[in-house]
Amino acid sequence: MLSKNSGILSTEMIPLIINLTGLKEAIETLVGSKPSHKDRITMTEKIMDTALKITSEAGDESGDVFRISAVPDDSGVRLANLDADKYGKSTVPMNARKDGYSQAPIIVSNDLLSEDIMKELTLYSDSLNGGCATTLGVDGLTVAKISEISRLANRRLDFFKYQLVTSI
Repeated sequence: MLSKNSGILSTEMIPLIINLTGLKEAIETLVGSKPSHKDRITMTEKIMDTALKITSEAGDESGDVFRISAVPDDSGVRLANLDADKYGKSTVPMNARKDGYSQAPIIVSNDLLSEDIMKELTLYSDSLNGGCATTLGVDGLTVAKISEISRLANRRLDFFKYQLVTSI
């Protein structure tokens, strides 16, 4: 069927996107359980630079295009469960066992006013050539406050999505 309708096939190059899953946990393992903001930024830069270098070299060798991203998906939970099964629950941080490994940056509304956090988010946006999706927590905020925060986030972030946790 496909051979009869060549219009269905695409000859465009589609990049392989590699998601940085578990970056926060890796930094905590390498630096210590409560790294300072400066140590976290330094280690994040090194990890991102290494990932970009390796994917660029692999792309040059294979002729493919690779990109590095930080976007939320279900792989963080799956990988945390696999690690807990293979290496034991004590090797996987408690929050990762419950929520999965970290993926995209998650901030709250007040973080938009912190220059340190905004520098870190800019590092993600500028460094990751496959995209970055920051999650903005808006729990307990009024509609007017969410609107105000949205305007600020729109000026300061390339891309963001809302997270509202509700319970019944």
